Amino acid sequence: MSFSKSLDLAYKFFTTKVPNGRPKEDLKVIKLDSAHVTNYNSKTRLVWYGHSSFLLQMDGLNILLDPMFGMVPAPHPWLGDDRFNKEIPLEVEKLPRIDAVIFSHDRL
Repeated sequence: MSFSKSLDLAYKFFTTKVPNGRPKEDLKVIKLDSAHVTNYNSKTRLVWYGHSSFLLQMDGLNILLDPMFGMVPAPHPWLGDDRFNKEIPLEVEKLPRIDAVIFSHDRL
């Protein structure tokens, strides 16, 4: 993508308001027990980890999908709105060993 197209995209990203693009209130977070997450070995499950992040546990693997653990989904707080919830289900330090991380979309 050319520099001018990148600037145009950035301008649209920061100035376009998406109707119903954000929840009106913080989304409720269900806290997780770290031992239950670390020792999970049942059927496949997908755990919402706040904002657009998920922890997929399947076949003994732990896969993070689109991790977003900061307060803003951007490299600097001035470049984005706050995340949809202030808390996360389990502190990052208490996550089990992560086997893979998948990013499905780019964050500007």
